[in-house]
Amino acid sequence: MTKQIIDIREPYRFKEGHLPHAINIPHNYISDQIEKLDKNNEILLYCQDGKKSHSIETYLKTRGYNAKSIGAYPILKQNTN
Repeated sequence: MTKQIIDIREPYRFKEGHLPHAINIPHNYISDQIEKLDKNNEILLYCQDGKKSHSIETYLKTRGYNAKSIGAYPILKQNTN
């Protein structure tokens, strides 16, 4: 299964740094840009503190997506260095 990494933070935060291969879809635009997500992929979500990515995970799961919150960018960034 292919993975899509989605950074749901605001664009200015994404520009400051993001995980490799992540695309930026801010949390308040997920419903408008849901066509960018593939139901055949595992969708990995992260945000600044982990809270919004959990709520977006729930939102996407109720719409048939295989979504998973992977947490907060500052922690994820530390773990990838």
